[in-house]
Amino acid sequence: MRSIALPFPRNSFARDRAMALIDRAEVVSFDIFDTALVRPFAAPDHLFWFLERKAGEVLGAGQPPFRQVRIESEREARMLATLPEITLAEIYRRAEARLALAADTLAPLMSLELALEHACCRRRDCVGELYDYTLTAGKTVFFTSDTYLDESVIDALLRAKGFDGRHQIIVSSVHRATKHDGPLFRELHRQAGVARRKILHIGDNFRSDCLMAWRNGIPSLHVPSPIHNFSLNPRNLEVLGLPRLPWRLAWRSRLSSVNAHLSGWMERPELSLMAGLTANRHYDAAPPGPGTASFFAGRWDVLGYTAFGPLLLGFALWLVDQFRTHGIDQAHFLSRDGKIMKDAFDLIAEAIGVNVESSYTYCSRRAVNFARITALDHRALQFLCDSSAQTSVSDHLARIQFDPAAFADQIHAAGFSSPDQIVTIADRPRLEALFRAIEADIVDRARWEREDLLAYYRKKGLTDSPGVAIIDIGWWGTMYRSLAELLSANGKAPELKAFYFGTFAEADQLRLANLAHEAYFVRYGEPLDLFSDIKKCIEIVELFFSATHGTFIKIAHQSQDLSPLLDACDCTPLRDDAIDQMQGGAVSFIRDALVLGDGLKRLRLSPYDLSQPLRALLTAPTPEEVEPFETLVHFQDIGKNAVERRIVTRLSALQLVLFPMRFARQLSLSYWKTGSIRRLPLLSRVYLSLLMHIRERLTRRL
Repeated sequence: MRSIALPFPRNSFARDRAMALIDRAEVVSFDIFDTALVRPFAAPDHLFWFLERKAGEVLGAGQPPFRQVRIESEREARMLATLPEITLAEIYRRAEARLALAADTLAPLMSLELALEHACCRRRDCVGELYDYTLTAGKTVFFTSDTYLDESVIDALLRAKGFDGRHQIIVSSVHRATKHDGPLFRELHRQAGVARRKILHIGDNFRSDCLMAWRNGIPSLHVPSPIHNFSLNPRNLEVLGLPRLPWRLAWRSRLSSVNAHLSGWMERPELSLMAGLTANRHYDAAPPGPGTASFFAGRWDVLGYTAFGPLLLGFALWLVDQFRTHGIDQAHFLSRDGKIMKDAFDLIAEAIGVNVESSYTYCSRRAVNFARITALDHRALQFLCDSSAQTSVSDHLARIQFDPAAFADQIHAAGFSSPDQIVTIADRPRLEALFRAIEADIVDRARWEREDLLAYYRKKGLTDSPGVAIIDIGWWGTMYRSLAELLSANGKAPELKAFYFGTFAEADQLRLANLAHEAYFVRYGEPLDLFSDIKKCIEIVELFFSATHGTFIKIAHQSQDLSPLLDACDCTPLRDDAIDQMQGGAVSFIRDALVLGDGLKRLRLSPYDLSQPLRALLTAPTPEEVEPFETLVHFQDIGKNAVERRIVTRLSALQLVLFPMRFARQLSLSYWKTGSIRRLPLLSRVYLSLLMHIRERLTRRL
């Protein structure tokens, strides 16, 4: 039996084939790092980024960056070594010489590195399954690895991660021989005590685990590492802003070269963490779906994990810093966008120890703006008459919980033929006249709702001050202004602070009104490049943050209970399923990132880096990435006559040529115009680009 290599993606990891090879062997040997255990980074030495921050607490100020010291110390130890392998102690003795450290400083530094290894490593699912099958089949199990760690450390690490059966360990640091050069396989054969052909070695490195095993007469099974599987999809690297792998690395599956390639380009821990976690979760044994033209293979959970998970993690960590800076001890996450924000914050707060009480608090523009009405002034009429879609008179009344049948006379007196008549722009004066005719009823209903809503907010603690914050997606910030006015109805203005995912230029009204607020991703539409990227389709961003329950209408006061009344008119099964999967994927990313524990607090997570996949999707998607969005719709406005528009509109290349004006109208119905255009054939896109260029030139001349 010769070496069996299963390179990705053409012959990706085959579970049944692997188990058949195990059945034919008497002794099964597993490689450890990147095979049995995986780290949440794109390359092994990226672990030292996080070690550097912890080591700085031991070394104190005035020392060079420890990551570089650690890398150079290992390189120097290997150069000076007279044997093929070195130990961790030898590496740290070189670091001691470079930094002129006291001898008693080495032990704490080594303990930090080992503790970080224990925290970051996790059991690889597909190899863990093979390990369990091997034990069940009664085979003898070895772990054979090239590593500077000793056997006791490796054994404790393996058992802590679920490899707790009977096994033996052979490591290069003890035997001073390596798989890379071959002699460690001879030691495996000696300890196994069976014929070489009865041994099966399983590993991820093409040279060390396959080629050298074959040269020593030992059959092997090549299981490429998750990060290698991830890197072979060029789109994965593209959305992170990285160059694709050279074809030689992809063909030969040489993990060491892949790691060197990634290590040389990923100079920021954010990108390394995003790539490593995504690879471990979704590229464990095979890609999440066929093809290499999409980084999420049409799966909402993978999109949530890859594109929204990192951004949600960065936002939650930003909230932690902001709450500490501003002395916040109560955080109210406003419905509906705040639900997933609260879930993320609660995970982070529990992991790193944040003493802030979080609450999911129902709030909506409809509930707050209606409750604050005390008279039909211009602002109240603007809210009552507001509609950007084809809305009937009945819908306008139903929005404020009025039965149109009870006001039939007033509707006819205002000049409407029936309650079902659609209100146009020309009908605005008649609609205002209708509301003035029933002003007493509106003010009375608003008073009831205001009392119930304020009672609910008092019960939630929203009126307590100081140290109270509201968290929302943001954009214009209009609801914050209305909420502050509502809470000030008793004569005392609350000391609220708002923390937003992002705000547009229009949110400057909050500053002018002296309403304290901060924003994470963009503030007043700046930085402009980030703002312009998400504006390509803000509805996709809102889709991710949205909860799957309906819009909050009002507080229903039943007996002693204050319960929210929700509208379910804008919920569809396809939309809800996409939201649930995306948010589930994002939460999984955060859970996986929590292996770093309090190391997350030391990360300087940049919104630029964390948003790379999302911005790549919005600004330069592939046709395969656009396709899943064709099934999703976005509802504009209220009521039964709310306009349903697709996020992506299917466009006709023939229509573009024959009826360009009709094509333009069809394109205007799409929220994600970039995505709709990307679904066109290449020649059609070129033709459309030419038409737009000609139109721009003509416009400039005119």
